[in-house]
Amino acid sequence: MTREAILTAVERIRDRVRANQFRLSKHVVKRMDIRGRSLTEIQTVVVTGEVIRDYPNEKPYPEYLFLGYPHGPQDPCYVVVASNGETVLVTVHDYDPEVYELDHHTRRTT
Repeated sequence: MTREAILTAVERIRDRVRANQFRLSKHVVKRMDIRGRSLTEIQTVVVTGEVIRDYPNEKPYPEYLFLGYPHGPQDPCYVVVASNGETVLVTVHDYDPEVYELDHHTRRTT
């Protein structure tokens, strides 16, 4: 997938999230509850955050990992979104120092 195609897909995702034209997976609903994240926080991450990884070969749709800070720089939050014909919020998780470097972007390679 070209950089331009990724940017176009991300803008389509953001437009759908702004317009509340998306679906929540059962998994994301569970994770929101476990992690104490609201739908508004997750939407903020998708609309204002950055895509730090894309998974173009995921099935059934390509997926994108968004990183955002819904409550400021000390609140990194990650949201995985699948999108093609529809947009699905797949999962949400918080920063884990065992998974990510201090920059919040780079996955550790241990």
